[in-house]
Amino acid sequence: MEKENEALNGQLLICSQITTGQGQGDKDVDEEHQEEILALKENLDRKEYLLQYNEQKYFQYEKVLRALILDQRTPEGVKD
Repeated sequence: MEKENEALNGQLLICSQITTGQGQGDKDVDEEHQEEILALKENLDRKEYLLQYNEQKYFQYEKVLRALILDQRTPEGVKD
């Protein structure tokens, strides 16, 4: 009976160590995913900023071109 108890306790100890190890592994994976998500968010924010910046730049170009086209003093060759 005592040997059976020791064997069961040993199995219980091993099972608890495996479970704890898996839990730690899950935490490591979660941390890696959180880091990846953060990197993706930063990359997305940078791209969004660049898109907005370029949009503003193109708007200014259009504004200048529109003013040149509407100006009577602008030669027809430049307007075309």
